[in-house]
Amino acid sequence: MTAEELQEICSKLKLALPKSAVNPVLSSICIRSGKIMAFDGVTGVITKIDTDINICVPGTQFVDQIAKLDGEVDLSLKGEKLILTCGAFKAQFKTCSHLDFPDFVPQDRSELISGEDNLTAALSAVIPFAGTESDALGGLCLVSNKIYASDGRTATKALLSKNLTDMIHVPERFVRCVLKFGQPKLLFRANAMVGAYYAEGSVVITRQIVPRFPHEQVDGVFQVPEPDVVLPEALDGVLKRISASLDDSGDLTLESDQAQLLVSTQSAAEGLAWTGPKFKATIGAKRLMAALKLSRSVRVGSDRALLFTGKINPEDQETNIYHAVGLSA
Repeated sequence: MTAEELQEICSKLKLALPKSAVNPVLSSICIRSGKIMAFDGVTGVITKIDTDINICVPGTQFVDQIAKLDGEVDLSLKGEKLILTCGAFKAQFKTCSHLDFPDFVPQDRSELISGEDNLTAALSAVIPFAGTESDALGGLCLVSNKIYASDGRTATKALLSKNLTDMIHVPERFVRCVLKFGQPKLLFRANAMVGAYYAEGSVVITRQIVPRFPHEQVDGVFQVPEPDVVLPEALDGVLKRISASLDDSGDLTLESDQAQLLVSTQSAAEGLAWTGPKFKATIGAKRLMAALKLSRSVRVGSDRALLFTGKINPEDQETNIYHAVGLSA
C-alpha cells in the first residue's frame, strides 16, 4: 500500500485515539482480519486495510511515523515487533496481542435512519456551533427530523428530510469522525451506543452521552416574530480587523442605536452606520464569523439579541438551518 493511503486511514483513526494515555491497549491501534481500528473508550473507528497482519501497535507513535512517509509502505512482523519499511526508511514498533483489544461494536443493532442524503450537510452546518465536552451544554441531540446543538449561548437546529426512529445524544467528537468518513449509509443504535455505517464497511461508533439540554427549549429560541433586518456588508471588514487579536474563545459585543452599530472587545471598538433596531449582544467571535457565512438575515427579539437564518441547500426548502446567536438581551 502507499504512504498516502495509510495517511488517509490514520487521519481518521487519529480522531478516536485518546488524548492522553489511558492504558496500553486503548492507546493502541489494532489491526486484525483486514481491518484497522482505534477506540478511546467512548468513540471508536473501524476501516479497511490491505494486510493480513493481526497485531496492536502504539497509536500515536504509529500515526506520527506514517505522516512522514512518501512512497510504497510494507508492514511485516519480526518476533514481537512490527516492522514498517518505506524505501530506505525503516521503523519498528512494540506490539501487543490483537486479542486484548476490545470488540467495541455490538452485534445487535437497530436502524435509526438510512438513505438520508442531507445528513452530512446538516451535521457540517451544525458542528461549528456545537458545544464540546468542556462546555455546559455539550454534544448534539438528534430527534425526529432535527439535529440540535447548543453551548449555552448559541442554539443551532438543522432539519433533515427523513425522521429518525429514536432520539439520541452524541458527543461532538463522534460527529467530527462521521464527517471525516463522508456520507454514511445509515445510522444505527446498539444498546447504549450509536454508530454510522458506510458502504465500504467502515464504522464510526460512540457511547451516547447524558442529555445536557432540553431540545424543546432550543426550539423556543427560534420563535421570534419580529421581521428580518439585514446586516451591513461593511460589518465583515470591521469584524476581521477587530477580531484579529482574539483567540477562539474571545467575545465581541454588538450594540446598536438608530444611527450606529458598535462592535467592541475588551481592548478595541469600531462603529459603522446602522439604521436597524436597537439591540445589544455578547457573541463569541468565532461563532459570529461562522454564522455570517451562512446568511446576513437577522431577527431581533425581546429576550434574545440576534437570530441568523440560512439554508444548507437554497433549492431544498425542507432542509434549513437556523442559528440563534448571542442569547443575551
